[in-house]
Amino acid sequence: MANKKQDNRITIRLPIDHPLWDYKDKNRSDLARKYIDTGMNVVDILEQVNKSLLLINSKLDKLEELIMNGTLQPSIKTEDHKEDNIQFDTDAFLDI
Repeated sequence: MANKKQDNRITIRLPIDHPLWDYKDKNRSDLARKYIDTGMNVVDILEQVNKSLLLINSKLDKLEELIMNGTLQPSIKTEDHKEDNIQFDTDAFLDI
């Protein structure tokens, strides 16, 4: 006899108008599992995003402090842009 993976069972109560009841009995369990897994993945992703935002905010706070203390001076670089003289041979292009 092959070893079959056993699943645990959970009982949850849903309101009578919950959208899950719109699905057939045989599909409900799989759909509920899919939604639970998706929700848990979303929570993990949001936690990672939150950690990244906290790190970004921390770095921005440090930059702001450096600028306010005069330790770091923002610089604006301006470059003289020359118009490039690009010559285009329309006759050669049309002969392609």
